[in-house]
Amino acid sequence: MPLDRPLIFADDPEDDQHVWKRRLQPYLVSWVSLPPTARTRTCGGAWTGIRVPLVVGIVASFEYEIDHDNAPAVEAEPTDQTFRLKLGYKW
Repeated sequence: MPLDRPLIFADDPEDDQHVWKRRLQPYLVSWVSLPPTARTRTCGGAWTGIRVPLVVGIVASFEYEIDHDNAPAVEAEPTDQTFRLKLGYKW
């Protein structure tokens, strides 16, 4: 049976752990996409980070993300890397 949409394999981002008295929360999310029409093209990526609760639901995060496409657009790099420092709220 032929596939009519990409196969996507991904981790569950909610499957994270708490360490050091529940003050640090490291996480890792990764994914791979295998399009059905272009068997030679694959895309994938991963990001990892650590989340730190500050006060009353406010959290800070530091993340590193890497994405790879073995057939990028014209004049685009095949690998993209990003560092992030985030401040947010967790319900």
